[in-house]
Amino acid sequence: MSIQIQQTAQLDKPMLVMCIYGVGGAGKTTLATTAPKPIFVDAEEGTNALCARGINVPVINVKSWNDVGEAWNLIK
Repeated sequence: MSIQIQQTAQLDKPMLVMCIYGVGGAGKTTLATTAPKPIFVDAEEGTNALCARGINVPVINVKSWNDVGEAWNLIK
């Protein structure tokens, strides 16, 4: 198998799923709000700071791995 570079328009289901990792206060959540259509799956109330700054994005709060699975099914 040889690797190829493709355009996202060529993909069957173009979707970006990302996990951003870094130290607290680095700006991970703020960076994620710049995605075209972000949906936050929040397990640690990390989106509270967005509310305080008036940034409005969709959020699914989860408390368990089961909730994460349900959130994934809802999103896809």
